[in-house]
Amino acid sequence: MSAIESLVGFVAKKGIGKIPVVGTAYSIVSLFKGVVDDDIKNKLNDVRESEGCLHIKAVSLEYYSAQYIGAQQAAAAGYSVWQAPNLLWCFHEQPNYRPIHARRDKMFITKPSGWGNPEPGWSGSSCFKCAATNAQRNRLKGL
Repeated sequence: MSAIESLVGFVAKKGIGKIPVVGTAYSIVSLFKGVVDDDIKNKLNDVRESEGCLHIKAVSLEYYSAQYIGAQQAAAAGYSVWQAPNLLWCFHEQPNYRPIHARRDKMFITKPSGWGNPEPGWSGSSCFKCAATNAQRNRLKGL
């Protein structure tokens, strides 16, 4: 029996986590990925809270590439994309969404000619979904 066959047999019986080298490497990578994902989710929650909109998504959680490339892909898909002050690239599915807190030099919007940075004086709009939800909530409260 070769070493490969015995390793395959051991993995089949015990599972991959029981192999000391592979299990340790897998655990370290999983731990690192968990820390990074938690950091991104915390930054995203900060952005959602500061913008007052729950429909904002993080580029790095939706597009599996470098953040700047993912931001360009999201902008090409017609989304409003910007970099928040905490350096997280975020996007909103509404094409003309205007973020309140954004680094203006790091923002992409959909234009008739494609996508790019907004011109001076550009005014987008707030989230239509949040506005509708808030209006409905106010109607129910009798405001």
